[in-house]
This record gives sequence, C-alpha cells and structure tokens, in this order.
Amino acid sequence: MASRLLVLDDEPDLLFLYQLILEPEGYDVHIAASGFEQATDIEHMQPDLLILDYHMSQRCHSEEPLLRQLKAYPPTSALPVILCTADAHAIAEQEDFLRAHRVGVLLKPFAIADLVALVRHMLQEAIEPTASASPPGVRLPTPPAPQTVLCE
Repeated sequence: MASRLLVLDDEPDLLFLYQLILEPEGYDVHIAASGFEQATDIEHMQPDLLILDYHMSQRCHSEEPLLRQLKAYPPTSALPVILCTADAHAIAEQEDFLRAHRVGVLLKPFAIADLVALVRHMLQEAIEPTASASPPGVRLPTPPAPQTVLCE
C-alpha cells in the first residue's frame, strides 16, 4: 500500500507541484490549502508523513503553532514532518525544537531530487529509526543556508 502524504500549503501552484512530483514516485498525495488547523484534524487524516508550509504552521486558531501542537499531542507526536520554507532565519531560530523532534526541513526553492530523497528518508526513519546521518545532499543549516536541511 502506498504511503499517504498530506501536504499543507497556502500556494495552489505549490500544492499541484508536490502532487505532480510525488504521485509518480508511488505516494498517495493529499493536498490542502486550509482546513487543518489543529493536531486532531491531522490525526483524523492519518497520514504517514506531513509536508507543512512554515507559514501555515504558524497560523492557527489556537495559541500554539500547529507544528508544536502536533509534536505535543500523543497521537501525532511521532508523525514524520517536513517543514518547507524560504525563511532560513526562522528555521535557525527553531533549530533546537526541530532537532529534538526530528523534523525535516526543505528550503524553497528546492530541487525535485531533494524533495524525493527527504520524503523517502523521513518515511524510512519512521519505520526504522537510526542515529544515521542525513540523506545525501541534506545538511543542517549554516549560513549561507543550503537548499535542503534535516534537523535530527
């Protein structure tokens, strides 16, 4: 059975792009620009991996940002998450949290190969956690920021 990916982004063109890239790789891709503002909303979808736009992760109707809700809520705390953003500074400010919760980070604009490699890596890590290094081409952020990073 194909892994179920949930992609949350407020840019319709990017949602289409994620779907165009990941469906041919064999993933069951569900996209949304809204409607997922609480950890329980995502729990009901039961994705195997969440790709989350950073700015959407900061907008929600509760006081706690969505990513922090997900990692604090036991039914979704182990859900692999890839956070996507063009804001490397925002990622640097949250580096400790992202490392502690093994959140993957993909900086926009990104290479298709980096997206596919990071999705594969995050799904594999969910099945067989290791203390392994990041997948090829994936590094921790350092100025100037690389296109793809994985916080472990």
